[in-house]
Order: sequence, then structure tokens, then C-alpha cells
Amino acid sequence: MGTPPARLLEVRLPTDREEDLARRFTVTQHYLHHLRIWLEEQYGRGSDLYSGVGGAVTRWPAYGRIKRRPADLDAIQEALRIAWMSEIQLHFPGTLGSIPAIRYSNAWAPVHAYYAVYMGLQAWLTANGIPTDNHAAALASIANQIEQRRLFPPPWSLLCTGSPLSGERRFLNELPGTNCAEHIEVLSIPISLGGNAQIGFWPRLGTWLRTTREARLKAREREWKDKEGRKRMDGQVRRRFAANLAPTSLFDCLWRLRIRSNYQSVEPYLVPSIPDQDVRLFYGGLVVVTRATLALLELYVARAIGAPQYVSLAEDFLRSDEHGISRDTLGARLDALASVLKR
Repeated sequence: MGTPPARLLEVRLPTDREEDLARRFTVTQHYLHHLRIWLEEQYGRGSDLYSGVGGAVTRWPAYGRIKRRPADLDAIQEALRIAWMSEIQLHFPGTLGSIPAIRYSNAWAPVHAYYAVYMGLQAWLTANGIPTDNHAAALASIANQIEQRRLFPPPWSLLCTGSPLSGERRFLNELPGTNCAEHIEVLSIPISLGGNAQIGFWPRLGTWLRTTREARLKAREREWKDKEGRKRMDGQVRRRFAANLAPTSLFDCLWRLRIRSNYQSVEPYLVPSIPDQDVRLFYGGLVVVTRATLALLELYVARAIGAPQYVSLAEDFLRSDEHGISRDTLGARLDALASVLKR
């Protein structure tokens, strides 16, 4: 018998549709990865991230002005439990260390990340006596608090305002020497030269907030056109919509990621041509952003209800987790923030 003929190597090029989906994924991955780089350089890596955020928070003027007040501890506990459970769901794929597992889970990871942050936000709003089960109202409430009280340190302090659909690039709470309205190529790879993540970071974060605001306003304009039977947008109505929309924050960006996974399309996460490294970077960025934001919100909740009360709620959740998974999430954060919570 002769030697069978060699099989030709089959090369499959991505379709135009797949290339477009890959670009969309890459833009979001770059947003998250650059934010992760900045957070870790500014506040620390691993458990140091939590203590770094804690140090920044305790030095932030608005945090010092928070007064303890009576609060519905049962409702706060329920909100925090959902936040912590959502964080565990986000944490699971990383424990497997499998690229296929992370690739598939990335499609739903923004949902877990958002609900971890959103329920932490609900705990803060409840501690302030303004609970709401409406996502839009909660996002507007925290944005208004950031604007009026300069509530959080950067990067959570940055807000986008105005009408991007009219070409406006307006931001509140920009740091001195930064320009969030500066153009940046969103497909450019985030870099850190000599431990300096500032390079291009603020324009990229500004672009993320601006395009998120733009998407919200576009949705309102589509609704108006359908209702009014119009094909063109009235300029005066456009300006009114922008004026009535609360400032756009990083919390809105996470909400937009969640909406895409919940209601729009998971296709970008399944494109085979996306490199494994990018799959990991997307997941890793989302995890770090979620953990840092939870640390921030939990410190503010603790300040409002009293650190002993917060620690009691956290330890109760840790005790109820008989498998100990939360020791790697909430437990690590509680240990790192122990010295801050004692102040």
C-alpha cells in the first residue's frame, strides 16, 4: 500500500461579520484592561488593591463627611449578599484556569460584574435612606451624588455630561493636567511605560463614558421618532433629552456591558479569531474593576452604618459559605481592609 497523500492545511479566514464582532470585543477589552492597569498602578495589585483603595477613600474629603444614621440593616444585608454571591459567580471561571471556560463565561461575566457592583450600590443607597429597585434611578442617583458631593476618588469621580450627539465632549471632575475629551484610537493597545498608566488612560475612559452616554441618548431619540412618526430629530428635543439625563459615570458603563449580554448579543465573545490572551485580558480586567469598585462601595456603606455592623454582616456571609469560596473574594477584601475599618 502506498503512503496516503498529505492532507492540505485548511485555513479559514474570518468573515466580515466576525471581524466587526472582534473589533467590538477588542474595544471593550481595551477599556477594561486600561482601567485595570490604572487601578493597579494607582492603588496596588492583588490584596494591595483593596488597602490602596481604602487609603485613598479615607483621605477623600467626602468620605470624612459621611455621618452614621439609622438604616434598614436587613435590606442592606440582603443587597450585600446578592453582591457577594454575584462576585463569586464572576470569580469561578478564573479558578478553573481554562481558556475555553473563560471564553464561554465572558459572555455572561458582565452580568455578574454589574450585579455585584449594582447591589453594592443599592446597599449604599439604602444606607442613605434612598433605596430603589429601578436601575436607571439608581444610576442617576449615584451620578448626582458624585456631581454634587464629589463623593468618590478617581476614577469613579469622572462624569460625562452634555450631548455627545451634538458633538459635545464635556466632563466633570477631570484631574489637573488631563484631557478626557482628547481623541484616542480605541483599538490602540493600552500601554504602561515605566509604571505610568496615565498615557492615554483618561481620553480612553472619557471615550467610554461619552459613547455610553451617546448610546443612552440614541435610544431615547429612537423612541421619540417612533412615537412622533418622525425620521429626523428635533434639535430642541435633543438638547432637552441631554439636559434631563443625569451625568454618565463608570457605573453606567458597567450597566451598558450588562445590557449587551442580557438583551443584545453574545456573539462578540464567541468569535474564534479572538486570541486567547485577549480573552484573558477581558476577564481579568472585569474582575479587577469589580473588586476595586466593591471595595469602594463597602467602605462607604461601613462608614454610613458603622464598621462593626458592616464587619458583622460580612462575617455572617463568610460563615454561611460552607465551601469557603468567599474566602478568596469577600474574605480577602475584609482582611485587607481591616486596618481601615478600625479607624
